[in-house]
Amino acid sequence: AEVVHPADRDGYRQALRRLLTGTAADAEQQYRVVAPDGTARWVRDRLQAERDAAGRPVRLDGCLADVTDQRAAEEALRQSERRFRALVEKSRDGILLLDDRAVVRYATPAVRPILGYDPAEVTGKDAFGFVHPDDLPAAREQFALALERPGEAIPNTFRAVAADGGVRVIELNGCNRLDDPGVRAVVVNYRDVTEREAAAGA
Repeated sequence: AEVVHPADRDGYRQALRRLLTGTAADAEQQYRVVAPDGTARWVRDRLQAERDAAGRPVRLDGCLADVTDQRAAEEALRQSERRFRALVEKSRDGILLLDDRAVVRYATPAVRPILGYDPAEVTGKDAFGFVHPDDLPAAREQFALALERPGEAIPNTFRAVAADGGVRVIELNGCNRLDDPGVRAVVVNYRDVTEREAAAGA
């Protein structure tokens, strides 16, 4: 226990005590150890207790694995996810992730102020169901173009029908990233340009 990081030492001892005094055959935990040079490393510790006929532990078999790099990668992923949420959840622009059939797999909260829908209301729905009927053929054509050109940003402007029945002019860029293992979606960045278009036509 003396090589266990001071912050993890009590937890290590408690887990070991539970294994020795209980009836479980094995236990697993992760904690930090302090190397001779003073650096801390994360390890995964697997212990197995061999007991006699009376149930008393007579031997411990253990295996340690260094999981420092794995922990660092997991923490980096958590930080990246937190940054992503902070960016998309507060953005005025919306993001949709569509599958290859244009079904919405993810919608950022911006869909609420832009179209009046809760993200859960649009998730799992056909994205073309929100397009104004007069603009539907062009929207389908642009989506097909995005499918044909992976990685290329395909711009489009069309009218969408909001939750209140009103019409909004939407400007977007769609990018096919279905082949990207980290995305596997057509990424649509969009914004409401209704007021801009009205001012331009005035």
